[in-house]
Order: sequence, then C-alpha cells, then structure tokens
Amino acid sequence: MSHLLKDNIPILKCLRIFFYILLLMSITSTTYFYNGNKINIFLFGLVSSFIFLFVFSKKAYFFEIFFGGLLWLGFWYKTFIIIVFNNYQFKEGAGYFDLFAYDKKIYILDNTLMVAIYGITGFLLACLVKNKFLYNFYSYKKLRKNIESFVNIKTLLIFFIIFIIIFFIIVFSNFFFGIYQRGILATFKVHFLISAIYKWLLLFGFSSFVAFSFAFTFKNKLRVYFFSLISIIETFLTSISFLSRGMIFNLFAIFIGLYKSNKIFKLNLNLKFFLIYLFSILIFFYVSVISVNYLRANIFFVKLDSAHTKQNDEQNDEQNDEQIDINIVKKYNTHRKAFSEFLSLSKTRWVGIDALVAVESYDSKSYGLFIESFKDRFNKTKYPFYERKIQQRTKNTKIQTIEYGITTPGILAFLYYTGSKFFVFVLVFIISIIILTIERFIFLFFNNLVLCSVLSQVLAYRLIHFGYMPQNTYLLLTSFLLTILGLLLIKKIFIKKDI
Repeated sequence: MSHLLKDNIPILKCLRIFFYILLLMSITSTTYFYNGNKINIFLFGLVSSFIFLFVFSKKAYFFEIFFGGLLWLGFWYKTFIIIVFNNYQFKEGAGYFDLFAYDKKIYILDNTLMVAIYGITGFLLACLVKNKFLYNFYSYKKLRKNIESFVNIKTLLIFFIIFIIIFFIIVFSNFFFGIYQRGILATFKVHFLISAIYKWLLLFGFSSFVAFSFAFTFKNKLRVYFFSLISIIETFLTSISFLSRGMIFNLFAIFIGLYKSNKIFKLNLNLKFFLIYLFSILIFFYVSVISVNYLRANIFFVKLDSAHTKQNDEQNDEQNDEQIDINIVKKYNTHRKAFSEFLSLSKTRWVGIDALVAVESYDSKSYGLFIESFKDRFNKTKYPFYERKIQQRTKNTKIQTIEYGITTPGILAFLYYTGSKFFVFVLVFIISIIILTIERFIFLFFNNLVLCSVLSQVLAYRLIHFGYMPQNTYLLLTSFLLTILGLLLIKKIFIKKDI
C-alpha cells in the first residue's frame, strides 16, 4: 500500500527492508540445511525471490501478482518448509520419491530444482518483455473517465435484484443437492449444461459480476463500502456452497483491484478502510476454511453410496453409523483442532515442488507421455492420469464413497511430462505473454481494474493448478470468453447514451 503510506516513507522503507531480510534469511537457512547441490538451491531461492521485483512493481499486471505469488508459495515457500522443518517429507504426495534411498532422493531434488528454475525464469522473462512492449497498461488517460456519469441507475438496480435472487437460488440449491462440490461426486444428477452453469457461477461468475459492479460505485464511497461487504458475503457463501477452501483467491483479487483503482481513479479511500477490509477478508476466510473442513470430514465424506450400503447387513450398518458418530466428534470439533488443520493446510496445499518431484521421479517421461495425458477421461472408479500414471496410485473399488478428491500437477510439472527443461521454459514464457496480453485487452474493454484483477486471478489460479484432464481446457476458455461478452452486453445496457 505504498501510495497510502506516502506520508510515512520511513515506515514503508522499514517494511520493505524487513520483508527482504526475511527472504534473505529463508534463502540462507534453506541453503545451509540442504544436503544436495547448494548452488542449485541458492539459485532456486534467488530466482524465486526475483518474482517480487515484478509483484511489487507499481506497473505490475494482476497476472504477475497472482501467478508470481502462487509460484513462490508452491515452489520456494513449500521447499523451505520441507527442507528446514519437515526433513524432506512431502505431505501432498511426491510419487515414488519416498521409496528411494537417501542419495537418490537428493539427486532427484537437485534435478527438480533446475526444472523449477527453468520454469520460473520463463515467467520472469515474460514479465520483462511485458515491461518493454506492454508497459503502458495504465497510461490511457482518456479511458479513465468515470463511466458512472452515464450509468442507468434504475437498470443497475434491476440487475442487482436479479443477481441477488439467482445467487441465493444457486448457492443454497447447490449446497443441499450437491450439484457441484469440491472433492465430491455429484449426488443430484442434472443436465450437463445446468451443471456447467452452476460450476461457472460458483467458481468465478458471481465474483466477476460483483467486480464488474464496482465501476459504478466510484463516485460514492457508501456504494464502495456496500459492494466491499457484498464481495465478502458472496465469496463466503459461494465457498461454503461448493465446499471450497479457496475463498481468499477471488476476494483478494477484488481487494487488490480496488486498491489499484484507489490510486488510478483517485477514489480517496484511506488506509483505515483497506485495513478493515483486509482484516475482514482474513477473518471470513479463516471461518470458511474451518467450516468447510468440518463439513467435509464429518458430514459429506462419511456418506456412502447406496451400492455400498446394500452390501452390508443391518448389524454392519449399525457399526458404521456408530463409527461415523465417533468421527464427527473427533474431527475439527474444537478451536484448537480447527486452527491446527488450518495451519497444516497453509503449509501443504500449495501446488508446486512436490508434483515436480513426482514427475522427476518418473522414469518414462517423453513427449508421448505428454500427448497421452490429453486422452484422459473421467472415471470415478480410478484416479486421473497424473495420480494413476505419475504417482502410480490405484483406487480401492470395493469401498465406494461420494468422495472424489484430485491432485493436480500444476503447469510446470505438467509440461515436464516431456522430460525437457527447455520445453518448460518456452511454454511458460509463451503462455504468460498470452495471458498478460489478454489482461491488457480486458482493461481496454472495461476500464475496470477490479474486474481485470478477478479475471486475471482466475487464469493464474487455473494455470498453477493445471493438469487435470487438460483436454477440457476449452471449457474454461469458453466460460471465460462468455463472461467477457456477457459483461460487455450488460455494460452497454447499463450506460446511457451521452446526448
């Protein structure tokens, strides 16, 4: 929040110095404790830290902020935790890595770090190219005219009422009928198109509309405060509805977009507002995570398919019910247990280094393997391609539950199916350039930094979690494009003609 602390330059400098000291300490300690090639780990830490030169830049694109931040968390932060605190133990699964001898593990880690360096460097190079050719992201002064002068307030109010009605119908029907929920097979069968609409709205459709609406609030602080509250309520209820622990992503994107808008469009929102908004985000995020943890562990994941239930006699059913009651009592039913699980997730749930280790541990990497991954199809009786092929996991089909959790490799590990570090470097560079260009056009279309932030975050998040049935990427791209076209149409309806 540099522009909000412009009257307290010494405090701002101290905060920056403190942050970079922490980065240096993490690099030094990880290099010291690492038993492999210390040059590799030092370069890895250094390259990872370069991400913040772009993330903290005043001209940073939102994709740089979100994708760069997720890269750092999934690769450097996670590596730091694993080496310094976890004695090289990967909690999220690194394939056959744990079965190898210690020397073999170190050899695999050394190679993995080099692959990560190639991938992160591809992203950093894309950021450098962007600064050279796309640097004038915020320089279109003629586009900064606030469109609220021409907004049709009555039309906006009608759309907002329709939005509220649809929102509550989708959120509550999804929660109770289980049309789309993370890690759980659909318990209520609907047409594919209806299921796709539910998934789109819950993942980023509702958040996109809220972000879009911020552009019509910039001349009235009370409206900004109101929509800030709406953004928290929307993301909180949506996350609970589809049992997601990722509420923070869409909401933080709105926060960052509003912060950037405060400077570019001179909204005069003070530091106190942003601190209260950020604190509220963190509180609701924590509540959403511990709530979803409890719901998953004690209500949803203990349900059994009717096919499995029919296999048990009444006596076994009573025993199962008794065991379920015990689990409900034991799992996350106290503040200490809930907080402990929250801390555990904060260290392990970032996609990155563990998946890359798993791929490096797999001997049959090739371009053929990469192409084969696009042929994967959904089958609830077996694991997806990455878990089945790379991690070599097999599912126990005798026990049928509604649980269907997946582990994604992420874009770097997915591209490394080929076994080529150079391929990882080139593709990450090309993909990053494409998305940075898309972000620039979104800004030109809407002149709305909050919406731009949310949509860029969606692409960054999907990219960092890429790899599950990659041939279905067209579904995300189609919904992304339809979102843009739909909001452009709504914008045209909202705005009065300037007579």
